[in-house]
Amino acid sequence: MGHASQVLAQVQRHRDHMRQLPAAPGPDEIAIPWWVREVLLGTGRDAALGLDRWDNSLSLNAEVLASKRDRRASATDIARASFNDYGPLLRLGRTDEALRLLLDCRQVFQGARDTGMLGRTLSALAETEHARGHSDAAFSLERDALRFRYLAGDVTGIAVSYHNLGSNLRVHARQLATALASHLAAAVIRVLAGIEGTSAGSSADSVRRAAADLHEFGTAAVPPTDVADLARQIGDIPGTDLPGLIAKLSPDPEVAEQTLRDIIARTQELAGTSDQRRSAPKRRLGQLARWLHSS
Repeated sequence: MGHASQVLAQVQRHRDHMRQLPAAPGPDEIAIPWWVREVLLGTGRDAALGLDRWDNSLSLNAEVLASKRDRRASATDIARASFNDYGPLLRLGRTDEALRLLLDCRQVFQGARDTGMLGRTLSALAETEHARGHSDAAFSLERDALRFRYLAGDVTGIAVSYHNLGSNLRVHARQLATALASHLAAAVIRVLAGIEGTSAGSSADSVRRAAADLHEFGTAAVPPTDVADLARQIGDIPGTDLPGLIAKLSPDPEVAEQTLRDIIARTQELAGTSDQRRSAPKRRLGQLARWLHSS
């Protein structure tokens, strides 16, 4: 609801109070202390992330990890909590630490056959390699992440990977049509899955990226005519099935086709608005030049 500052302040107040409480529950208490503690600290960590307070996030998560180690949680449980540190580490420029953390997490998740977290970790590794300037490695890792996310049935994660692939293709590979199709695929999935809003990770975010593709590439990037053409433009990525996923999200094929048409129309509208904004200064300069000449 946009009250992250209030949440973080409340968590800090309860965090200070928790330190004064006994480790074991009282005779009339049914709550498990470590569970309450870790949920509270995790909530604070998420609030700090929303406020871009990276050091606060790392500090809170360090207490979560300490709690898990004290109660001898499983390696997978600890790795899942550790994974939350990679984002703040990247934002603080501690890229090598983020890379080591994610490589350790990947090893644990591989051993546990946790496909969902493997997909998330591979995507995080792609982001980290991108930050290190290794665009080819980032692209390859994101494709692998997409495969695992399909395997895990992680619809939100699938949309994230398509979105990220589109950005990689646009900036580094300059594969124009595929970049646009990837952003459109992310937008379609997010709309059909109800992932709305305007922030990063929303359908609107993917539409904006698709509009930027059209604005930059012009006629070199042609929007798909239908869902089948969308899948064809993205290409055959092993382990993925975009038409099948869209069919699951929208059993009525016409709803999916109309969703794609609406997204393309909005994308073209935004791209046209961008063109108008870019050309407005040129028109004003032209008018000024004509006025000076006539004077």
